Amino acid sequence: MPATDADPWTAMQDHCAVALSVSRDLLARLESGAEATELVPLLQKEQHAVEGVRSGIAQFGGRLPADGAAKRDEVASHLTELLRLDGLSRDLLARRGVRLRGPRFSGRTVRGTRPHGTQQKGA
Repeated sequence: MPATDADPWTAMQDHCAVALSVSRDLLARLESGAEATELVPLLQKEQHAVEGVRSGIAQFGGRLPADGAAKRDEVASHLTELLRLDGLSRDLLARRGVRLRGPRFSGRTVRGTRPHGTQQKGA
């Protein structure tokens, strides 16, 4: 797992790298028909890495480091790839009858939309 004493961008890049690695492994195992006992630990490891990424994003609050554009773009490309892998994995899990808790991300943010399964009051 990423070192905690690294600067925030480096720590977030490390969390992204771990999440990408685990996501790729998870997808490969799903494609090969792995059993749930093999998948659950990978899903948990992936979740832990993604929580590190979320924490890093919250820590920045929109601030960029000195070489911020390059690091931001690198992290953004990692996040885009994570969203793509998430979609593929969820589709494979759904075909097997497995439903994951939590929102499904399309890779796009649309203003005014709500997470899947929530309604406005009075609707």
